[in-house]
Amino acid sequence: AKIDNIIVEKSEATEAKVSVDNSGEVTTVVCSDESAEITGVSDDKKVTEIKGTLTSGGYVKLSANQTISEQIVIDSDTVLDLNGYTISVLVDRGILVKKGTLTVIDTAGNGKIDAEEYASVAVIAEGGNAAFILNSGEIYRHSTNGSTVRVGKNDYGMEVNEYNSTFTMNGGKINGTYGVLIMGQNSKYYMNGGEVVATSGFAVGGNGQVSYGGTYIQINGGKIVTTSQANDACAMYLPQYGTTEINGGYIEGHDGINIKSGTLTINGGKIVSNGAFDQSIETNNGSVSTGSAITISSSKSYVGNISVKISGGIFESAHGYAIAEIIPELASGNLAAASTCVNFIQFNGGTYVKGDAVNKAIYIEYAYEKISWSGIDSRIIKVNK
Repeated sequence: AKIDNIIVEKSEATEAKVSVDNSGEVTTVVCSDESAEITGVSDDKKVTEIKGTLTSGGYVKLSANQTISEQIVIDSDTVLDLNGYTISVLVDRGILVKKGTLTVIDTAGNGKIDAEEYASVAVIAEGGNAAFILNSGEIYRHSTNGSTVRVGKNDYGMEVNEYNSTFTMNGGKINGTYGVLIMGQNSKYYMNGGEVVATSGFAVGGNGQVSYGGTYIQINGGKIVTTSQANDACAMYLPQYGTTEINGGYIEGHDGINIKSGTLTINGGKIVSNGAFDQSIETNNGSVSTGSAITISSSKSYVGNISVKISGGIFESAHGYAIAEIIPELASGNLAAASTCVNFIQFNGGTYVKGDAVNKAIYIEYAYEKISWSGIDSRIIKVNK
């Protein structure tokens, strides 16, 4: 979102909050002290200057490019205005939000948090009630593996009640090999605007480990895209046992969405597949793509318990199905192990556009007894009985 006329207000409380209007525009910044403006300093002092300023909380406005070579931990409410400048992140998990809320804005345009080739996650929120808000600016990651923004912990064996982090995206852009990763009990991602682009794997997704379930994802607007045409590339990857709700926005990839566990509710938006049609998926590990707008993958290697309810939206495939259920064990010839992991699929509405390689818009492998279609024409459904 474009940001105009920022009003900085002082407050006696130790807080830094951003007011956003209905269009996603930032209207007011409230902070606990005078604006903390980072000025240009010599190279050997840049890290100390930005780290000391950010960790003290309040309102921070860049006036020069900065470098982070040791992790910065945010533990109080902080507003970071990129102001058209770039923060180069040279270290693993460069900005970590442990407590409070980090809000990133860019009042001048073209501001960026830029993670270098050997750096890991650019910004992460993990810890009790930690929150990250992106209103404008870009977060970019050069590395060939791993997410650009992560919500929740990734330490195996952690107690689930140690999660509980939130990422809200109202605008701006996230760009990297992978986009946003949401993991762990009560870890939440709200997308109201902006753009997430992945160049290798998924743009928004989770992790299928049992301890990383309990997530909540809500997409209300914006754009989620993966540009990769690899056979495991999808815009949204949902292997975790969590809840995902899509009310709007645009989602596109080789597959739009690949779900392996949890609940998916879709009330609106457009989900597009632009990849080649391939129904012979044998792998149980990681994301898979069939060339469908939504691929429902019934695999015993994951928690499963898949529930899908579609009341609206557009589902479009260039070459495959609009919606497809697949069972990897069938493709691999392991018929004894093949069974559906679907609890139910409800078609209460929506528009379904098939691709040029198939003759029906919806394909159901084994879950034909679990589907209802009160809101659509059953003639567009193909079932494998």
